[in-house]
Amino acid sequence: MDTIYGMARLTNVFTAVAALRAIDKGKLSLYKTVASYLPEFAANGKSNITVLVLLTHTCGFAPDPLPGLYEALYKTMQQRVRAIIIVSNVPGSTYIYSDLNFMNLRFLLEKVTKTPFEESDHSFTRNLGMASTFFNKGNNQSPSFYHYTRMAPTENQIDVMGDAEPKPPQSVRGTVHDENAWVGTGRVTILFGRRYAIGLPTRLAGMFPFHDALVGRYFV
Repeated sequence: MDTIYGMARLTNVFTAVAALRAIDKGKLSLYKTVASYLPEFAANGKSNITVLVLLTHTCGFAPDPLPGLYEALYKTMQQRVRAIIIVSNVPGSTYIYSDLNFMNLRFLLEKVTKTPFEESDHSFTRNLGMASTFFNKGNNQSPSFYHYTRMAPTENQIDVMGDAEPKPPQSVRGTVHDENAWVGTGRVTILFGRRYAIGLPTRLAGMFPFHDALVGRYFV
């Protein structure tokens, strides 16, 4: 068994660790506004949102924008952006889990570290010897891709996500299948492989090297 599985929400864990590392190095402050790093973030009433508010999911971003960001009825990127940037609550007042908080945090981290996000997280996995844990940048599904034959299908896609998406039906294999991520984060998916993950029970146990590094504060 040498199968690589997609690990969706664990991207948030890596993002949080990357944020803590940036804070520890003085590149990021919890109490400074996001707009002080990304001026364009201030649009539509978001000028006072701090990094802490972004990290704690209290920005007021919609948990699941309607219509979905992937739907073809959005004719331009500007229309998708508008669906993302509107906040529904006073920032800092209400907890609402939304992918958009950590998607924006990713852009913020890329700005302050001057490093592509997937390269920052690769430094964690590389140092831990997690050779089969990586971001599949560009969602490479070509059989010529080294890891392709090891990737487990995630789902069978039955809907078309915009004009550029391959036509259904097809198996989603090694490519991001979260619609918000497909639109909002450059279509990058994180994958975990056999060395630390074989099936669900050992896949969870396979995160122990990462967990131990967190407990030991090896990243910050």
